Amino acid sequence: MTETVAVFGAYGHTGRFVVAELRDRGYRPLLVGRDAGKLQAMATGSGLGYRAASADDPASLDGALRGTAAVVNCAGPFAATAGPVIEAALRAGIPYVDVAAEIEANLDTFTHFAERARAARAAVVPAMAFYGGLGDLLTTAAMADWTTADEVHVAYGLSSWYPTAGTRASGTVSRERRDGRRVRYTGGRLEYYVDSADLPTLEWDFPAPTGPLRPAILTRARTHGRRRRSAASASCARVSSFSFARSSSRAASHSFTATIGGRRTTLVNLVAEKAGLSPREEIVVMAHRDDSGVGQGANDNASGTAALIELARGYANPGGALRARPTHRIVFLSTDGGALGGLGAAHFAADPVQSRDVVAVVNLTAIGGVGRPRLELAGDSPRSPAAALVETAATRILDQTGSMPTRPTSHGPRPRASGPTPSAA
Repeated sequence: MTETVAVFGAYGHTGRFVVAELRDRGYRPLLVGRDAGKLQAMATGSGLGYRAASADDPASLDGALRGTAAVVNCAGPFAATAGPVIEAALRAGIPYVDVAAEIEANLDTFTHFAERARAARAAVVPAMAFYGGLGDLLTTAAMADWTTADEVHVAYGLSSWYPTAGTRASGTVSRERRDGRRVRYTGGRLEYYVDSADLPTLEWDFPAPTGPLRPAILTRARTHGRRRRSAASASCARVSSFSFARSSSRAASHSFTATIGGRRTTLVNLVAEKAGLSPREEIVVMAHRDDSGVGQGANDNASGTAALIELARGYANPGGALRARPTHRIVFLSTDGGALGGLGAAHFAADPVQSRDVVAVVNLTAIGGVGRPRLELAGDSPRSPAAALVETAATRILDQTGSMPTRPTSHGPRPRASGPTPSAA
């Protein structure tokens, strides 16, 4: 038996597409809307049934959904229609889907109906359209077998856009609701901006003919599946990846898993390379970009991450101060899990392909402090560093900070440069 799916707002621009797609997929659409005349005109000659119903009339909605398998709400403004149609779907015990692009309306749906839907074991799925469902589908395809992600960015570059009457009506309601301000969803809540220029943006290089754009970040999902890590790691990963992508033709991310807080978690190292005169030997300049969530995260280790990015940019810019080709290949390494025992660094070191040609490592950690700079040298075996190496590193730090660095009497197992240092590679 063919299942019947109610389409609320069936005679609208989007509703007509939904009706056609349902028919192509073997379902029987039931045309639902406020205007009985438009419904009758659309149904004539199609063999489809129709029922008039209004969002402000619960009884009419109950009658419209009776005997259906699901309802797709295509009638905006969703600030006015989503709630009543969801209520009717819950009463009927059927799934609800809408195509809302109104951020506030979607947040209302989650706020008021998430727990009720779980309790009723019913599907309530908002925003399954261009500005919602498409992004979810693209994310699912891009992640493949990944189970978690810190952030996913989906940018829309439109060559033209002609909003329908329904879209304009929804936009009017949204603008009135937020007093004309721009709105952004981040950290589980809405943020409002009076000036569009205040919205955070990302540079995005669209293919021709659109070209580079800086779209505003209007939604930002909370991170899931990660424990004992600061939210700063996610945003630093995004910033670092965009910067590294411009540091060389060879830039990549390397995912790996680790057990954190009793559960398997996906971590990500970011790597960029600058070719050197030596075909094999490489120097690694690294910084961990996460923190423990307590203490001075701006210093440990946003400061090291910022220095790492600036070094990568310096070597990437053909006209920059670091335009000369270095003797060794330089690997810029942004590690994850540094605050959890150097997990990212250990993963890099354990990979024989990535680490086989490393002759030296400069580790940038907590370099933004106000104390006297400190230089630590260590290796993979007990030995004293060459005097010329120590003197060269100390002199470079003196040149850039005005202070001669202190040097501890004992050396740990990891290469490390710390204190207000760096361009020491």
